[in-house]
Amino acid sequence: MFLLLGAAASGEPTPGGGVCATVEACVARLVELGSARGPRDGITNEDEALGRALAKLGPDALPPLTALLDHRHPQVRESAAYALGFFGEAAKPAIPALTRAVKKKVSWAVWALGLTKDASALPTLKQVLLRGDMGVVSMLGDFGEAGVAVLVEALEDRKTSTKVLRILLDEFDSRTGAPPVTAPVVPRLVAVLADAQRPPLARRVAILWLENIGPAASEAIPELRKVRETSGDEPLRDAASHALAAMGEGDVVANLIRALDKRDGVDRRSVLAFLGRLGPAATPAIPRLSEMLRTAEDWEDRERAADALGWTRSPEAVPVLLEALGDLSWRVQYEAVTALGRVGSGEALPMLAAVRQEHWFGPVRRAAARAIEAIELAGRAPRPMHYSQGVFKARWAEWDARRASPEEQCWDEEARQWRVRKGERWLTLKPVDRPRQLDTFQNFPFPELRSAQTSFHRVEGGWLMGVDKGEFGGGLWLLGEDGSRTPILETEEESFLGFAELPGRLLAFTGMSHMGLNEGFAHTLTREGDGTWTLHRLAQLPGFPKAWRIDADITLVVATGSGVVELAYTGVQRMLPCP
Repeated sequence: MFLLLGAAASGEPTPGGGVCATVEACVARLVELGSARGPRDGITNEDEALGRALAKLGPDALPPLTALLDHRHPQVRESAAYALGFFGEAAKPAIPALTRAVKKKVSWAVWALGLTKDASALPTLKQVLLRGDMGVVSMLGDFGEAGVAVLVEALEDRKTSTKVLRILLDEFDSRTGAPPVTAPVVPRLVAVLADAQRPPLARRVAILWLENIGPAASEAIPELRKVRETSGDEPLRDAASHALAAMGEGDVVANLIRALDKRDGVDRRSVLAFLGRLGPAATPAIPRLSEMLRTAEDWEDRERAADALGWTRSPEAVPVLLEALGDLSWRVQYEAVTALGRVGSGEALPMLAAVRQEHWFGPVRRAAARAIEAIELAGRAPRPMHYSQGVFKARWAEWDARRASPEEQCWDEEARQWRVRKGERWLTLKPVDRPRQLDTFQNFPFPELRSAQTSFHRVEGGWLMGVDKGEFGGGLWLLGEDGSRTPILETEEESFLGFAELPGRLLAFTGMSHMGLNEGFAHTLTREGDGTWTLHRLAQLPGFPKAWRIDADITLVVATGSGVVELAYTGVQRMLPCP
C-alpha cells in the first residue's frame, strides 16, 4: 500500500514484501515517521508494515533497530521497539537494550520483550506487572511454567498492591481458559484461598484462576465449599459458587440452563462461558443454546451461544450453526463458522466453502478456511478434550484474528485518506468526511450543546442530537423547539458518531474504539405516528466507523477500523477492494 524510500518500482518482489528493499531504507523511513509524530500520536499502519518488512529482512536489521532504542526522539524509540516485536524470539540479542528501554518507559518495549519468550526477560516483566501494567499478564502466561510462577508469586506476596490485584482479577475474569500450566499452580492457589487473613480481592483472584482451570482443579472443591458456606463477603461467596459450577459440582448443566431462563440478576454471558468450559458434558444444553442462537436480541448473547455449541462437539449442533451463517451480525457468523470447525462435521463443508469464497469480510472468509481445514483433518489430528485444556489464546490474539489485514484496511498514511475501488472508479475518503453537522443552526435553542462531540440533524419539531463521550459511551436525544429533551438512546457501550441521510431514510452510526475494541453499527431512525423516534439496528459494521460518504448510486461508503464497506439501505454490505 505504501511506496517507501528504497522500494522497487517494478520487477521482482523485494525481501521486505514490497514495503522497502533494504534495512537502511526501512530504518530511515521508520526514523522519519517517528520524528514527525507528537507525544500523543500512536503507532500507525505504516509502522506495522515497516516492522513486518524489517523482520522479513532478517537479523541484519536487529543492530540498527536496537540502536534506535536510545534515539533522542521518544516516538522513534517507540517505533523501534514496536518493530522489534515482529522479530519474536529472534529478537533475543536485543533483550539488554529492550530491558533498558522498559526502564525508560518505552511502552512498546514491554511487548517486544514479552515476545522473545526468553527467561532472562522475566525479572523485568515482573517489575512491569508490579507497577500495574495490565498487558503483561497474558505475556507471562505465554512463558509457560516460569511465567505462570511469576503470576502466582505476585498473588502470594502480601505486599502486592490493590491495583495489581485488580488487574489480575480483571484479566482472569476476561479469560476463556486458564494459562497453560495448571498442575503446580492449584495447591498454591488453594493456600491463598484458605488464608482468611488475606484481602478478599486476592482470594477472588485465586478463585477465578481455579474456575478457569475447571475440573482439573477439583482438589480445591472442599475449600471452595467452605468459602461459599461461611464467608461473610458476598462477592467471594458468589465467586466460589461459580467456580464450583465450573468444576462440575452437582447437576451443573441443569442449573446453568435454569440460570439462562432467569430474566433478572443473571450474567448470561458468564453462564454461556461456563457451558462452553464444560465441553461435551454440556450436550444436554444444546436445545436451549440453539433457541438462544436463533432468538436472542443481543448479538453478544448469540455469539456466546454459538461458541458454547461448538465446544459441545456434537453433530446435533450443526443445523442451528448452519442457520447462524445467515445472522445479521458478522461476529455471530464468525463464531458459527469457528464452531462448525470444532464440531468437525462434513455436513458443513459445502456451506463453509461458500463462505470462504463469497463472504464480504476477510476475517470470516479466513475463519471458514480454518474450519474446513479442521474438518478435513479431524480424523487424523488430535483435538483438545476440554475447553479449558486447550492452549490459552490471549484477547489480543483473538481480536487480531477478527480484524482485516493491513492490505484490506485501505488506509494510506502518507495521504491521510482511505482509497478504494468501486467498479471502474476509485473513491477516496478522509477523516473529515465524517460529518458532525448536516444543517444550519438557525433558531437552535441549545447553543451550550454545540461542540465537537455532538452531531445534529434537523427534523420536524426540533433537532436530533447525538453525543459522543468516547470511551464513556454516548446518547441520542430529540430536542424540541419548545425546549423539551426526549431521550432515544443512552448507553455506556457505544458512542454516537453521526447521521447520514439517504432518500427516504435517515441512518445513524454508533461504535466504540478503545483498548482494543473496534465495534461499529449502522442504524435506521424512524419517526413513529405519535411523533416519537426509534432507533433500529441495520447492520454490524466490520469495525469502528471513521468516515462515510454518500455515493452517486445512493449507497453509503463507510470507512471503518477494519476496512471500507459499501452499505446498502437494506443493510447488505460489500467490502470494497484496496489498490
